[in-house]
Amino acid sequence: MFALAGITAPIVGWLVSGPIMALCGGLAVWGLWPLVADISPFSRRFVPLPEAARRVYEKTIDTLIGEMAANGNSPQEILNWYGVWIGEMRGVPIYGKRPPSQLLQEIPFSEIKRLQFKNGASELWETYSSGAKYTDLSLKRRDFRKNWKYLLTVND
Repeated sequence: MFALAGITAPIVGWLVSGPIMALCGGLAVWGLWPLVADISPFSRRFVPLPEAARRVYEKTIDTLIGEMAANGNSPQEILNWYGVWIGEMRGVPIYGKRPPSQLLQEIPFSEIKRLQFKNGASELWETYSSGAKYTDLSLKRRDFRKNWKYLLTVND
């Protein structure tokens, strides 16, 4: 009898404690997620606009969009063209820092339409200005993924 109890006790113990430990582990992960989300690779909530523009260009290089962008343009100008394509023509929200601030904030669509992309779509400038109005232009990763197929097509 004692031998049977000695053999079954660990099994019964794991059947009871196993689900409890799994539940506690799940709660710990859920509670710590905000801290884990700030650790790389999870911390990249934003995609730099030049990188996003480069990715879209790579996928559309042999299409009408790619031909329009590359038509006599330098690599920097191609990225600027794709900045216009992504932000103005496709309406994907763009974020940037307004110097000297380091705060990344959404740039109003009216500003995106009025300003010019420069330096490979990394900055927005006034037409006759000597400095950038917005720097470090970025897209939210979620917005970039959500609009990916829309960015690759000409048809609305």
